[in-house]
Amino acid sequence: CNDVWYYSGVSWDYVSQMNSLPTTSFHGSVSYGNKLWVIGKDGTTDAVWWSDNTSGDYGVYWNTGDSLTGSGWHQKNTVFDSKIWSIGGSGPVKNQHFNGSTWSDTIAEYNFPHRFDHQAVDSPGKMWVIGGQYDATYFNDVWYTGDGESWTSARNNGDSNGFPIVANHASVYFQDKLWVIGGYDGSVYSSDVWYSGP
Repeated sequence: CNDVWYYSGVSWDYVSQMNSLPTTSFHGSVSYGNKLWVIGKDGTTDAVWWSDNTSGDYGVYWNTGDSLTGSGWHQKNTVFDSKIWSIGGSGPVKNQHFNGSTWSDTIAEYNFPHRFDHQAVDSPGKMWVIGGQYDATYFNDVWYTGDGESWTSARNNGDSNGFPIVANHASVYFQDKLWVIGGYDGSVYSSDVWYSGP
């Protein structure tokens, strides 16, 4: 699917695109630099698209941006420290960031296991990676960083205090808490809601 919709606070409205996004799935979307960004695959090739309002409303016209490489599908994106971050994914490249013009690999190898179908969340001064899977291994660990290079464990994988192993979940930072919502543990889909914070 390549549909674009937005929510006005009252209803969902369909965007009639003039030059459409390619059909894509397992992608990510963020807002950055007063643009909408879609980060994923065009067929089997890594691709990035962006839309602004210079030629009309957001989402009507789409442009091809500088592409990240090697992230594969199922990577997660967030905005932190004035950059777009692509974390994990099914490809061999683990972690990249975008400064508005080019993608760069992180300098250091991050010290948590490679994964996809996880979540990446930003909070004031920190970026978080929560859960996910890699092949047949599922995670419920939590990691954070203050610079995108050095990562610290906030929760060990297999910890039974809190949410269980989970992938394909949703996570958000809201009211000074990290939330984990729904997901899949390899056999069962969940409707659980968990939070951590004050």
